[in-house]
Amino acid sequence: MGIMGTALLVISVLSGLILIVAVLFQTSQTEGFSALGGAETMQYKKGTWDDFLEQITKYAAVIWLTSAVLISIWYYKFH
Repeated sequence: MGIMGTALLVISVLSGLILIVAVLFQTSQTEGFSALGGAETMQYKKGTWDDFLEQITKYAAVIWLTSAVLISIWYYKFH
């Protein structure tokens, strides 16, 4: 597969794992469904940790998707 293909696979796996961890650590936002059942609604306030995780999620998703597309192009061209 070569150095380039291996590098793309490593980047894809690492960014995918970072994406999974960042999504798992984010605070849940379920206030929309609780309002339908008559439950009290609490205002969701973002903290610095949630902002950081949101940024990490965005960047990891873009890197993962880009690497997946590049891997598919690489595979199609050189396989």
